[in-house]
Amino acid sequence: MLERGLLIKTERGGLQTYDYQGDCTELDATNPETREYIIKRTHKLLKNVDPTMDQRIRSYEQQYLDDNLQPVSSPMHSREKFVRLKNRTNIYLRYKAYELFHSSAPGQEEPDFTSLRAQAALDGEEACGGNEFYVKQSYYDNYIVHVMEEEKDSGIKTGYSVSPEYGDLECFLMTCRDLSITPLLIITPVNGYWYDYIGFPADAREDYYRQIREMADQYHAKVCDFSDREYEPYFMEDTIHIGWKGWVDACEAIYGYAKEK
Repeated sequence: MLERGLLIKTERGGLQTYDYQGDCTELDATNPETREYIIKRTHKLLKNVDPTMDQRIRSYEQQYLDDNLQPVSSPMHSREKFVRLKNRTNIYLRYKAYELFHSSAPGQEEPDFTSLRAQAALDGEEACGGNEFYVKQSYYDNYIVHVMEEEKDSGIKTGYSVSPEYGDLECFLMTCRDLSITPLLIITPVNGYWYDYIGFPADAREDYYRQIREMADQYHAKVCDFSDREYEPYFMEDTIHIGWKGWVDACEAIYGYAKEK
């Protein structure tokens, strides 16, 4: 793996990046194309940052992509300490997750998602206060009521068909493939009531859902598709984020996925 460039490079000394029952080295199984995508995307996202930050990012690029190992700054040392701590934390969290899903403690019960869903509906109804978009009343008061006139039909010519974030999702799925991970993608809907109000076409919304489904199928990811829940009261908290019932259903999907492992 060292010859193929699949191990994290060390700054000096032996090939060791953390300790866990002996000397260990982290695996970097992302392929060169993925690495190149990530570095280019990072530069694009940070193009307007201050010169100091830009130089720091480019020093990371030299360290991990160009084989140009130079003496590193204190921020780089801080990053390495953070990575070592994160690795130890991940080991602990994985152990606790194993305990959670394999525990046979007497009297332990499965989550009652039916009851949780019923309570979520009540909580959502109380929080929304009867507004026509089924969003949290505080959100409605702060972000919607004052702009309703100007937002009416403002989304007629918009869409999600083209976005750099599809490339980000594909990069994630490629990394999962390289690591032999089968991820779970949860397709969350938009708030149909609001999107109809601003004139955002239903077929444009469906194109967004379709692209995610097709990408998931291409990379053999599991999918939990909530795209048909745009008009379900209390599924959304605002115009784009899931809320009371949405979180219960998402948690049920994640719980089932985790138990399969």
